Amino acid sequence: MSTTLGRHRLKKTLRKLILMWGYKVVLPEKMKSAMLKQLHKNHFGITKIKLARSYLWYPNMDQDLERLVKTCEICMSFRAEPEKASLLKWQQTENPFERIHLDFAGPFKGHMFLVSIDSYTKWPEVFIMKNTDTSSTIEALREMFARFGLPSQIVTDNGAQLTAKEFSAFCTKNKIKHSTLPPFHPSTNGAAENFVRTFKTALAKAMKDPKNRLTSLRTLLNRFLFAYRTTPHCVTGETPGKLMFNRNVRTLINLIKPSFKKKQLER
Repeated sequence: MSTTLGRHRLKKTLRKLILMWGYKVVLPEKMKSAMLKQLHKNHFGITKIKLARSYLWYPNMDQDLERLVKTCEICMSFRAEPEKASLLKWQQTENPFERIHLDFAGPFKGHMFLVSIDSYTKWPEVFIMKNTDTSSTIEALREMFARFGLPSQIVTDNGAQLTAKEFSAFCTKNKIKHSTLPPFHPSTNGAAENFVRTFKTALAKAMKDPKNRLTSLRTLLNRFLFAYRTTPHCVTGETPGKLMFNRNVRTLINLIKPSFKKKQLER
């Protein structure tokens, strides 16, 4: 291990028995197995798992991460993912919750889901829907708006529940611009469509995992959302949580990294 580290010129510091390589924690050998299991808990693909390199490092880490995914029967059974939807060039947003993209997913595993993606932060919300009528959709949006405030714009397809007078009145009353997509061109809502594919694949993997046999759908959904929100996004390079709240959301992985700022304040 010391030989490998010696090949790099990055500064190494040892503080409170934690070896740092630049801003990354050098993972001790005895912690590797547990950490790899934690990283692969939600069966994310190799691209997202490798983003853990922003926190951690140890020799041959990339090879171990690739082997972890390639030897997982569940991941391999889902490796042929459908092509991603092309993204329409929407105007770039500058603030969280400025524009959200909505879509319905399902029926999937006997359920329907309302999915929302924030354009700026890539923060997702997913609601398990008993009904997908206009009233139920509005109630789900009210719950989301109670947490984040009113968006400036909502983008949806031309579903009946989203083009009804009741939905139009709801948007008008709350000063929300409602943009619908051209008929027969759902891919113009690619941000939502791509997330729906990711969500459905991740949920299917979790439900296929024998360890989750007694785990409720809501728990699996919340685990997925937590992992997605705390993983750097390929478009922004930041986690949705960081962009939404302007801070890193507390996770088991980033707890490994010591808070030197706090120690400085205590002095």
